[in-house]
Amino acid sequence: MSKPVIAVWFSCGAASAVAAKLTIEKYGSTHEIKMCNNPIAEEDSDNRRFLKDVEKWLGVTCEEITHPMFPSSSAVEVWEHKQFMSGPKGAPCTDVLKRQARLMWERFNKCDFLVLGLTHDEQWRIDNFNSARTGKDPVMIAPLADAGLTKQDCFDIISAAGIKLPHIYSLGFPNANCIGCVKSTSPTYWNLVRKHYPAVFQQRAEQSRRIGARLVRVSGERIFLDELDPSAKGRELKSFDCGVICTREDDDNSEVEAEEATHDHALADGLMHSRSGYGGSNTPSDQRDLWRTPPALFASLDAEFCFQLDAAAAPHNALCRKFITADQNTLETPWADCLNVPGYVWLNPPYSDITPFVKKAAAESANQIGTVMLVPADTSVGWFKEAIQTASEVRFITAGRLAFINPVTGKPVSGNNKGSMLIIWRPYPRTHCHFATVDRDELMAFGAKLLARREAA
Repeated sequence: MSKPVIAVWFSCGAASAVAAKLTIEKYGSTHEIKMCNNPIAEEDSDNRRFLKDVEKWLGVTCEEITHPMFPSSSAVEVWEHKQFMSGPKGAPCTDVLKRQARLMWERFNKCDFLVLGLTHDEQWRIDNFNSARTGKDPVMIAPLADAGLTKQDCFDIISAAGIKLPHIYSLGFPNANCIGCVKSTSPTYWNLVRKHYPAVFQQRAEQSRRIGARLVRVSGERIFLDELDPSAKGRELKSFDCGVICTREDDDNSEVEAEEATHDHALADGLMHSRSGYGGSNTPSDQRDLWRTPPALFASLDAEFCFQLDAAAAPHNALCRKFITADQNTLETPWADCLNVPGYVWLNPPYSDITPFVKKAAAESANQIGTVMLVPADTSVGWFKEAIQTASEVRFITAGRLAFINPVTGKPVSGNNKGSMLIIWRPYPRTHCHFATVDRDELMAFGAKLLARREAA
């Protein structure tokens, strides 16, 4: 019988290093312990040295976990891709490169418990995580909190072990997060970045100005980094979390103001003609409503969005751990009751009546819940015109049509006479509706590789 598995998520900080040490000492003989790390391109290079030193101290090898859609693990790339940098619930880089990467790793790897570097004064975060988990999720154990250890205690333990702390601590930064962490709004922090890492400061200033993110607050007003007085100071620096379970810093990190981009009216007007239904289908509506999503398609999109909820499913074909059935009525169910916010929902709605699901996805996006909806590529219908008023992206699946799964035979249905598209509502502030394309064969091939890996694991 295999041992229970504990995944220790090491962030290259002192607290998570000590948490790993205590976990190995307490559970090493009874559990299989895996030490995992999300390498982030924007961290100080000395973090890698610290990781190697901790590996030697603990006698373990740390497994690097990255998001397959962002193999370079670059926060800058995530911000550029999402055209969003930070908001009330944190930053998309943390969500994608850490939280989503962890959730995807858990789908391919046995994990009964997880450990983070949460200290004694962060018990509320531990309680929140464990109270929100489902029966299939790992339980968080908290060796630092159980031992009553603070972050300063962890610094002292690391120093006593003869290990040099990451270089970034010596410069006055409160943690070993990325340099130029966009979750901070402190002028003290950003001027510290400007002093020690001027090139990084300039890069953040340029990108945030272009995206429209006012990252710093001075006298209660949000301003752009390139407007920050080099002599400005705020309150004493405090630690802002960048972990694998949460994207929120704290209540001090209020909304980032985004500049409205111009909607592509010419493209939208060219696509829209007003019709209310789903035209051109030869399939009876009662059958069409039960068609199932091709598994490879879902796997490919799941790698990008890390879905937490299948909002229109049956128990025998649900694609996520959490799902809503027809009897439960997804249109009346608050999706926030079923997932951690911000997060994404998968929705393959009944094609006989798509409009109510468009309205539902739009309403939930205001609650920081994103939706990826798979629908027919029909731009002539009324629900499409309504969708692009609130959605962030329309992604047409090109170079072929999808073969949905027949719910009776379980086999792909050939001869689909319409193409497909994805309508995406993101859980972040919307600027405009972006139109894009994705090749069907590339999408399906990527998903097939992920499924093969899962079966081989």
